[in-house]
Amino acid sequence: MYLIGSKDPGGAEKVLFEIALSFQLKGYDVTVGHLGNWWLSNELKKHNIKDVFFPFSKLYHSHRTELIFVLNLMRFIKAHGFDLIHAHLFGMILYSSFIGRILGIPVVGTVHDKYYFTEKEHRRLAYRITQMLRCRLVSVSKDIRDNLSLKWGIRGDKIDVLYNGIGLGEFCVRLDKSAKRKEVGLGMEDIVVISVGRLVKMKGHSILISAGRNIVRQNKRVKFLIVGDGSDKQELERMAAAEGISENIIFAGHREDVPELLLMSDIFVQTSLTEGLSCTVMEALAAGCPLVVTDVGGNREIIRDAREGYLVPITDQKALEQKILALARDKELRRELGKNAKEAAKKFSLDLMIKNYEHLYLRLLDSEI
Repeated sequence: MYLIGSKDPGGAEKVLFEIALSFQLKGYDVTVGHLGNWWLSNELKKHNIKDVFFPFSKLYHSHRTELIFVLNLMRFIKAHGFDLIHAHLFGMILYSSFIGRILGIPVVGTVHDKYYFTEKEHRRLAYRITQMLRCRLVSVSKDIRDNLSLKWGIRGDKIDVLYNGIGLGEFCVRLDKSAKRKEVGLGMEDIVVISVGRLVKMKGHSILISAGRNIVRQNKRVKFLIVGDGSDKQELERMAAAEGISENIIFAGHREDVPELLLMSDIFVQTSLTEGLSCTVMEALAAGCPLVVTDVGGNREIIRDAREGYLVPITDQKALEQKILALARDKELRRELGKNAKEAAKKFSLDLMIKNYEHLYLRLLDSEI
């Protein structure tokens, strides 16, 4: 049983889907439960994975009704005889820990970020409680594990670090770059700087747009392709207009062809203020894109500075401008870093992630026998 409490597409949702699909293909009986995540539900249906939208989901977000939600979820899990629960993100990890302990079912809880548990003290206490209830916590980066352990007193020796993985095969295809660029309004003479992520404050797109003014002023061939959707989209579009660079920025919205967009691009940029272990950074590696990313979360575990790309301090607009401009004016440097990036991507394959999770599942199931 896979569980997640979010309602929008993102890295955690994509990882859950890839794990669920992989284990179904390996012959496991897989069910995914969620609270109405439209993207996840569509992907599950495409691959005939059991997709459960809990009719009692409205009880999830209120402290007054969360106990009723847990009781309903426990009845569902007990009725269907699941052997193992794998929960993603804070709420479902906490609730699953109680349910697993009561029903005697092993629980895996994957922590995808650190910003959520730093917001309130009771959330840090809740993670300690999940360990007391014998939930096996998994962090997607060493950075998250170290924060959980060193800062918040959660036992690090009881946290497995399992890196996210991506399907490398999607990036080993022949692509007509000219046609793909034309499709999104770009030309072969453009130097395409791509950014992929939700358009929300924590992703730091406003910093990229501010930097874009000076970058375009020095190199008019640079075009920015911003892929993703979110609550800040209109604000960012207004900001681009105010900076006078609307003609150099394309807001592409949510796209299902991200691998192809990465393959046709020249530089990948991520300006996040916080990250767990970014799947889009891994995808950029696999596409052979040189990277300029903020030095947050697990990014330092994915790329080496000046080898696959560059790490820049959070909100350091000047450093961001300098690194993008350096790559924009040097095609040979882009080629060299891109080659290193493709090699580095092999460490983050989907097959390796699934192998590691299967090993963990079987270890937990054996301990219950």
